[in-house]
Amino acid sequence: QAARNIANLIAEIQSTINNTHRTVEDSTRSIEEQSEVVNTTKDVFEGILNAVKFIVEKIENLTNSLREIEEHKNRIVDSIQNIAAVSEEAAASAEEVSATSEEQSAIVEEMASTANELKSYANTLIEAIKQFKVE
Repeated sequence: QAARNIANLIAEIQSTINNTHRTVEDSTRSIEEQSEVVNTTKDVFEGILNAVKFIVEKIENLTNSLREIEEHKNRIVDSIQNIAAVSEEAAASAEEVSATSEEQSAIVEEMASTANELKSYANTLIEAIKQFKVE
């Protein structure tokens, strides 16, 4: 009886050892699988980090390009304003020239009218002198 109890106890211990061994093997496989998943996750996060760095670099390049565009735009606006100012000055000068030309034209017309009057007076005077001609 005691030998049978010892044999049963040994059988139970062996069964427990076998179960424990299987549990350890299952746990080892599970840990290895989890380690692979962790490594895969690490690789994914490294890929995300690299993508974020790439995007940040592109955003910085875009920001620099936008600054340059803003500077060019400001220069163009300044140039357009300068051109507008010069155009206004040219228009004002053209108006002055036009006004001066009109004044000169009026003076020339007045002189022509006066010259015609003088011619008329001269002709009248010549006719009057012809009457007093001594022969």
